[in-house]
Amino acid sequence: MTFAPHPVTEIDVVAAATTRRGRVLVLQGRGDAPAHYARLAHRLAVDGYEVGIAQVPPATPVEAAAAWAAFVEDTEQPQVVVAADTAAGLVAAALAEGGVDESPSAVVLAGLAVPGAAVAEPVADETQELRSACPIHAGVVRSAGARSLAESVIDPIWPEGAAALPVLAIHGAADAIAPLDDAIALLARWHAEVVVVAGGLHDVLNDVAHRSVAAEIVQLLERVRLDAAAAPILERRAA
Repeated sequence: MTFAPHPVTEIDVVAAATTRRGRVLVLQGRGDAPAHYARLAHRLAVDGYEVGIAQVPPATPVEAAAAWAAFVEDTEQPQVVVAADTAAGLVAAALAEGGVDESPSAVVLAGLAVPGAAVAEPVADETQELRSACPIHAGVVRSAGARSLAESVIDPIWPEGAAALPVLAIHGAADAIAPLDDAIALLARWHAEVVVVAGGLHDVLNDVAHRSVAAEIVQLLERVRLDAAAAPILERRAA
């Protein structure tokens, strides 16, 4: 599939801080700016992963696929998509519709926007309070510009049955923009592995527990380095 040049295919790349272990493309959601994901990118880079951040959020499944096509390269290393908010549903739709020529090794859906997940924004600060409680991130948002969640209806599509690749969904338990129960109803039919962040708000990648969330993503990356079908490396058992 050939894509015409589009701003969504403009990608900033943060090099791995050590020998490269794999590659990660971050697709931002509504109202996000590349600077919002710099902290996540540098944290993954420290663990040896090269991270690309799309300059603009994709608006359609075709644009999500175009961003991936611009990022993916011929390598044996794992290449993973981390998609936030609306981008999460668009990536799912692109995969379901067969619009991706070379599938990623795995997909991370962070704060999946569910049907009807829209917020009217009379005051930007009020919206920020719904998105993240991290004061450091709030400063980044102020520096990068106001965020906007336009009124929209998101309807992600995924084929019935298990996906052909690992899908990790990370969602905030206290997400008032895309309620957890609504997200789980969608994720259940995708056979996704769901991680719920206690007290987490909508921007789980940029919320108070961002370190724990990044660590969860690293665990997935390390797992798919071994085998896409590999079981979790770390198991929790009762004493």
